[in-house]
Amino acid sequence: MPDPTTDAALDAELRHLAEALVAEAPDEVPPFPAASIVQGPGSFRRRPGRTAVAAAAAVVVALGTFALSIDGDNNDSNDGDDEAVSVIAANAGLEAAPQRLLLDRGTRELLADGEVVPLELAGLDGEARPLPGGGHVVVGVHPTDATYGLAVVNVDGTVEIERDIERSVLLGVTDTEAVLGRSSGRATILAHDLATGDERVVRRGVELDPDAVVDARWAIVGGDLVTVESRQDTEPSNDETHGSSDSGARTVVPGSDECTLRVTDLATGDESERPLDLTCQAIVGLQAAPDGRRAAVAYGNLAGRWPEQRLAVVDLSDGRVVDDELLGNDITCPGGGCPPEVDSRSYRGMAWASATTLHVALDDLDAPFDDPTVRDVTLR
Repeated sequence: MPDPTTDAALDAELRHLAEALVAEAPDEVPPFPAASIVQGPGSFRRRPGRTAVAAAAAVVVALGTFALSIDGDNNDSNDGDDEAVSVIAANAGLEAAPQRLLLDRGTRELLADGEVVPLELAGLDGEARPLPGGGHVVVGVHPTDATYGLAVVNVDGTVEIERDIERSVLLGVTDTEAVLGRSSGRATILAHDLATGDERVVRRGVELDPDAVVDARWAIVGGDLVTVESRQDTEPSNDETHGSSDSGARTVVPGSDECTLRVTDLATGDESERPLDLTCQAIVGLQAAPDGRRAAVAYGNLAGRWPEQRLAVVDLSDGRVVDDELLGNDITCPGGGCPPEVDSRSYRGMAWASATTLHVALDDLDAPFDDPTVRDVTLR
């Protein structure tokens, strides 16, 4: 069972990292209309006792996400040794099938026999990403002193490398490097050499729209940074709850939900951005296909009668949604009184079993935690 204290500490650190990039989220949102429905313990909005479903739509900004947008106008800010070069391997992030099925931000793994095992995180509260040759990299916070660290863990669970780093978010890995996002007034993407600890700037000028509530997931795919982003426009609040419009409080504009695919060439800074034909208020998973042509996106849709967790498969070349299906409803009903159309399940992780089939790990919200079921999703 995850430690709520540890989860809270991780959220606090990630929230601090996002402060330089993200406008403050609204203080309140209207309550979820169905009072008899309560939130289930899914990873979309953390585990037991966390924020309500409706509130999750307003605060997804800081709960473990680091939404990225490369500002091409600032690419010339690199100079000397910091000049952006082609430092990302062409096969970076292309994990061969069958991929490892990591759960809960890469802190646990679901093995082929159904056993859930915790990953060695070297004492860090953070997220792990698998290395192509086995083992994994983890970047996170030392809970004792709130400093950041990076660790490389071998296949057998032994920690090979541990080192302190500046405050960072792990965006992806290659055979030899960890790709990090780091904010110091402005955000920068760096390649961190796993063997030596040396770092080089890949791309500067990472920005966010300060008037938007943003949730995103990212993946390194070849030489590209792929970001899938959920965005909601906000406006100054002018009601009794928040006070006058000059109070600084902002509220979400109804109907302003947007889902966007952004693909950035980390060597050149060239960027393409396309809207996705999805209704999403939270992005909870992003997993590139073994060949890098498609990516699976797990997302939350709060627009319907019941909050949904869904899975879409997106063509990265043009943003076309080639598949979109319901995974479950991320709610529980007291006394087992859910309507028959509600399937109380929550997303925990996914992996490509082949070029056309995904394994998706789901929690039955009426069953014990750490007893996930696997649903196979085969592309049509």
